[in-house]
Amino acid sequence: MKNTLMAFFVAGILVIFILLLDSPPQVFTRNTETTPSGLPQASSYMINSETRKYDERGRLHLILTTERGQFFEAKKQFAMDAPIVVALDRDSRKPPWRLTAKTGTVFNNGDHIVFQGDVHARQSEASGASELRTQKLDYFPDRDLVKSDRRVELTSPGHRIDAIGLKADLDRQVFELRRKVKGLHHVPD
Repeated sequence: MKNTLMAFFVAGILVIFILLLDSPPQVFTRNTETTPSGLPQASSYMINSETRKYDERGRLHLILTTERGQFFEAKKQFAMDAPIVVALDRDSRKPPWRLTAKTGTVFNNGDHIVFQGDVHARQSEASGASELRTQKLDYFPDRDLVKSDRRVELTSPGHRIDAIGLKADLDRQVFELRRKVKGLHHVPD
């Protein structure tokens, strides 16, 4: 009985040894991939990129620069780190608006840009600068339109306005403030 049991034991060890010897190396290594599953993979990357957009007449309308950009083909989105947009006036009579943020996302081939995190828009003129600050801003370049549903702060020489929500036409400089509007006007001496 002992000999039969010993024979089965040796045969079992031999079968296990042959199976392990014939196994591919991947069986013995752990998968060390660190990218979390479920996150989209970028189709392409760009470093220090600059994009120029022209209007229907062929005039330069917008310059978009970013430190790092990732294009996601499946979603048709371009995600950006530290985007800067210079939005030129259609008639070139007014100084351009300069929009910056921590991050941004371009949708619909540039028809819609969402800026997030310390969003700052500035237009410098001889009389002083007009500025807009918020945490999130939707920008529609073809219509020179910006929108926000967050707290916004507008400043210009002698004026400061705080509100929640904004819709503005940058080209015509028409600003519609939604609610909780508070203004401060400083009269020069």
